[in-house]
Amino acid sequence: FATRLGFILAAMGMAVGTGNIWRFPRMVAENGGGSFLIGWALSLFVFALPLIMVEIFIGRRTRMGTIGSFGKFIGKKFAWFGPIVFIVLAGLTFYYSVIVGWTFKYFTLAVTNNFADDATAQWQSFSTAGVEPVIYHLIAAAVCGIIVFFGVTKGIERVSKIFLPLLFLMLIFTAIRSVTLPGAIDGLAYMFTPQWEYLGKASTWLQGLSQAAWSVGAGWGLYATYALYTRKRDDIAQNAMTAGLGNNSVELLAGMTIIPAIFALAPSQEYIDQATGAGNAGLTFIYMVELIKTMPGSYFFGVAFFGALAFAAFTSLMAMVELITRNLSDYGIKRNKAIVLTVLGVFAGGIPSAVSMKVFNNQDWVWGVGLLLSCFLY
Repeated sequence: FATRLGFILAAMGMAVGTGNIWRFPRMVAENGGGSFLIGWALSLFVFALPLIMVEIFIGRRTRMGTIGSFGKFIGKKFAWFGPIVFIVLAGLTFYYSVIVGWTFKYFTLAVTNNFADDATAQWQSFSTAGVEPVIYHLIAAAVCGIIVFFGVTKGIERVSKIFLPLLFLMLIFTAIRSVTLPGAIDGLAYMFTPQWEYLGKASTWLQGLSQAAWSVGAGWGLYATYALYTRKRDDIAQNAMTAGLGNNSVELLAGMTIIPAIFALAPSQEYIDQATGAGNAGLTFIYMVELIKTMPGSYFFGVAFFGALAFAAFTSLMAMVELITRNLSDYGIKRNKAIVLTVLGVFAGGIPSAVSMKVFNNQDWVWGVGLLLSCFLY
């Protein structure tokens, strides 16, 4: 990285993804609002930030990808940790590229103002179309490959310096617009007021821990990969703190966009319950589309919201592609060839998830569990 700021922005771009914008608001809504925020905030400082610092230190110390770094850092007896972390990340990348394709599709729909009257039918038609999700999945993987081809400084760092400020501006705009809607104050009250009975539930704390690990990207090997390209004098603790708090700021902005909008625009409490329990895809691509269409200034809000979602998803995928590429390069494959192999592998590995939601949901569960193992190994 040319500058320390470049690393921080790239690290934030890697961490800020769909987990921030579509998963976090749902977790808040399902787990007691402010009660969830308490567990989520504590998990950041007790679990996620220390893990990020460990990752950065290992990456900077060994200057190797995840496969080789464990053996070099703690000895050959534990070298097998590295391949497991790599396999988990690769499995995540295959289906995550499909999600990035979805965000590209809906950003296009927002820009062209082509949301259908029936948001459910539109989502089901697209997600089960077969060919179209595969095409968008290919576009996502290929564009990431092109960015990584230009290198860390001219590719990843330059794109991060553009996309991250735009992402923050878009979310600030959507959050301000959402909280100024009539009735939005009820959503803010729900989001920030603890429901004390939830603090006695183990699920609240587990979901807070899960969200902290998932959204910050701790234990994925991505911070370790980006740390390969940093200077020795850079402050590890300060970099980790800045990236972690920046990531959580995005989550709060996303929550302040979605939750107040649901409470302000939903026609009934039953609708609110349905929206918050609709899963990640249902909340984002069905209920949010329906709510956006009823909002004053809906076009600009829709473009900003889905633009932020697409930018966040894309910058995370860039880091995943770089991690796979770097590991291949460490073992003798020329970087340009490694990029091509990575893009082709991601595309081929993601096709089953692109054509079948049943396969996609299975992959989401399998590699979510795998991520817990990856975190444990770090």
